[in-house]
Parts: sequence; structure tokens; C-alpha cells
Amino acid sequence: MPIADRRWAAPYHSKTMGPYTVAYGYCFAGLAKAEQLDFAGATELYRREFQLVREAGNTQSQHARVTRALLAEMLYQQNRIDEADELLSETFDPAALGGAPDFMIRHYCLRARILFARGDHDGSANELDAGIRTADRFSLPRLRAAVDNERIRLGLLPRHGFVAVTRAARPAPVDGIEQIAAQLEDETAILLQLRTGDPASLELAGDWATAWVHTLDGTGRELARLHAMRLLVSCLRAAGRRPPAAPPTPRQRCFPSRRSAPGTR
Repeated sequence: MPIADRRWAAPYHSKTMGPYTVAYGYCFAGLAKAEQLDFAGATELYRREFQLVREAGNTQSQHARVTRALLAEMLYQQNRIDEADELLSETFDPAALGGAPDFMIRHYCLRARILFARGDHDGSANELDAGIRTADRFSLPRLRAAVDNERIRLGLLPRHGFVAVTRAARPAPVDGIEQIAAQLEDETAILLQLRTGDPASLELAGDWATAWVHTLDGTGRELARLHAMRLLVSCLRAAGRRPPAAPPTPRQRCFPSRRSAPGTR
């Protein structure tokens, strides 16, 4: 979070009280760390958060469920899939996570990814279907965009009634939250373009992905930009073009091969 934004938020944080409010502070601070590719820092904040709710005597609270979803994502990035799945399995009703869609996104998408990796493709699709029902029930466009994106990334068919966005009809996002959803929706459309193998579609996909890399330059959203760069590489390879070589930054070297729920983003 930029310094100016932290200063703006400081008076509001100073008026909040109680362990759960502090726990949510750790949660969002951890999300910000992850967006800067500081996964070790994010994990440490999530563990502090869980310690707070444990000391409050309620490891089955909403706050504890939220923390488990975030910690599960960090474990998954370390290829500790069984541990991640165990944390996710302790939440029986992801819709009860409440709060920002970020937490539900991590549960539905990460759980679907684990099921798919274990060969349970039907279970993975069912998990994503449940995510869409939750998104529709609570009017959560960011959750809907993330779930639709995860389905295509896993190689599943689009859900019934899904219509991909078009670049020409895409309105400019008015804020950061809309930009997150827009990137997910656009990535889904780009991936579907790549599936066609049509040269014109591949060219459109490459131009579209390039635009997202440029859009995210200098925004400080390093994780989102890394996702955009990886998508661009996929477009270039699909078109038979060699991606330009560039030495990875220290932060890029620390990023695991598996992508987070974007949503994580």
C-alpha cells in the first residue's frame, strides 16, 4: 500500500479496537505483501493473525477461517499441497467467510486447483460451480471473474451461459477493484482466443496481453504485472514467436512456478 494511502487510513485504524479488527489488519497487510511478491512477509503476517484469533479462544471463528484460506495459498505456492488442502477442508461453507471477495476467491479457486491436480476434474468443476452460485447470490463480480478464469486456466469448458468479454467493448476500469476484475475477465478471453489457434485470434490475444503489461507498469502491483507478463509469454509461444529474454529480478526469482488465485488478485 502506498505511503499516502497508509496515512489516509491511519486515523480510521486508530479508532478500531479488539483482536479481530487487528487480525483483519494483518490479513490485508499480508495481501499487500503478496502483491509485492514478498510471500515470506505475507506468510508471517497471516501466522500472526491466526495467533491472535487463537489467543482470543476461537479457532472456528470467521477470522480463523479467513486466515486458513490465506495460509493455504502460501502453502500451495511451496508445493505443500496436502497441508493447504487440510486448511481449506476445515471450512465447510466458504460463503460464510464473508468480508472481501479475496477470501472466497482463494478458497474456491485454490480448492478447485488442488482437486484438478489430483485428477478429480468433476470435483474441481463442482467447486467452481459453487463459487459462481456464491458470486451470483451476493453480487460479487470479482469472485465471478476469478472463478471463470480458473475454469479456463484449468482447461475446463466455460460454464453454461458464459460470454467472454471483447476488447472493443471493454469499458475502462474506474478504480483498482474494477481493474482487478477486468484483468481476470480479459485474461479469460485471451486464453479462449489462444485455444482457437486462429492466426488473427492469436495476434489479437498478443496485442491484448501486451496492453495489460503496459497498463500495470509503474502501478506497484508486481504480482498482477507478473501474471500479465506470463500471459504475454503464452501468447507469443502460441504464435510461434520466441519471448524476449530478460534476466529475472530478485523478486521474480523468488516467485514459485505455481500461480496464486489472482486474484490473489
